[in-house]
Amino acid sequence: MKIHNKVMKHITLTLALVLMVVVGSPRTTEAQNLKVLKGTTLISFIPGQTLRFSIANLSTPQEGSQMVRAQVTLYNAQGTVLASSRKVEVLPSQFRTFDFTHDDLLVAGEPDTGRLQVRADIQVQVDTQQVIPSNRFPVTVEVFDRSGGPYSTGYVKVSDD
Repeated sequence: MKIHNKVMKHITLTLALVLMVVVGSPRTTEAQNLKVLKGTTLISFIPGQTLRFSIANLSTPQEGSQMVRAQVTLYNAQGTVLASSRKVEVLPSQFRTFDFTHDDLLVAGEPDTGRLQVRADIQVQVDTQQVIPSNRFPVTVEVFDRSGGPYSTGYVKVSDD
């Protein structure tokens, strides 16, 4: 009986130590300090066109030298992921662009025109230890024809709502 109790105490202490290490790890602490700002837009484009998303970090180094991370994901009408950018770092006073070409998505689109309708979700991760308003991270979307044809632009609001 004494051996059983000692073994159980040893197992309990080991599990408690492992839990403290996991909860106190920098990765877990870092995740607790992140706020995710989100934005969504619906857009369509045809073969030969490119969708370009530009995300700016308008914060200044004085407001916080911490960068933010941004990612764009495209979905079809059924909610299936068509494409996802890698998560990129955006330093203060800089911007990054994400391009998605119609042809690279390998989806047929509408029968007559090839038009593809997508939902774009934009996520911007911000360190919550910095007090920077969400309007410091504007996102623009452009649709352009690689041959120099029609061109259109828009804006996507990202917020924590």
